[in-house]
Amino acid sequence: MLLHLGGNDSVFLRDVVMIVDEAAVSAGGENARFLDCARDNGMLFGQERGDIRSYVLVKEKNRPARVIASPISAATLLKRSRLPYTAPDEKGLI
Repeated sequence: MLLHLGGNDSVFLRDVVMIVDEAAVSAGGENARFLDCARDNGMLFGQERGDIRSYVLVKEKNRPARVIASPISAATLLKRSRLPYTAPDEKGLI
């Protein structure tokens, strides 16, 4: 299943390692250091977009990891990643 990240960017859901909210990166700490390292090593893509709301770490088979900046919020990407939704049965199991 594909996850649309905004613009012309889509990735296979199985390749998504992590989705990070931009506010968490702006707050500093490990997320900010990781993003700086990705930028310094040419692994950050899509940063030319004006309205970045999240970052998605992607690791595809036989390719180096990359971070894609997205104009879509982390919460919305998470919701999209869970579609199609299967309702749990009466025991709470899917």
